[in-house]
Amino acid sequence: MSARLGIVVVFGLAFAANLPAEEKSDQDKIQGKWKIDSGTRGGQPIDESRKGTIVAFDGNKMTMTFMRDGQEQKLEMTFKLDPSAKPRAIDVDINGKPGLGIYKLEGDTLTICHGEEGDARPTEFVSKEGSKIAVITLKRTK
Repeated sequence: MSARLGIVVVFGLAFAANLPAEEKSDQDKIQGKWKIDSGTRGGQPIDESRKGTIVAFDGNKMTMTFMRDGQEQKLEMTFKLDPSAKPRAIDVDINGKPGLGIYKLEGDTLTICHGEEGDARPTEFVSKEGSKIAVITLKRTK
């Protein structure tokens, strides 16, 4: 290999190494286990027993694991993200019953805002006094 070709190859590799990696989709970023850190519902803090609930995302499945009456309980559902919506949308299906929400994903923090089954999709991350809206903040577990 000539010296000139070697220099071109080295600079080409150095340039390629500095190109940004393909950005992961929200669907990829949300995968894994998250723990409820805080939240409000109807303008009031969520019950302390809800903190620590584990929410696991695996493909398009979402499993919530929590304690109720001293027993571990699991609630399984499917979800679909729409990162092109403003704000970003999440649809959750629990046994054929759809729930509409919004989400924001910032590093290891996931915030989900939703109402009750059949409610319209929220438009902002606010849980006003007397509303049925919940805003939940989750932290990724290691």
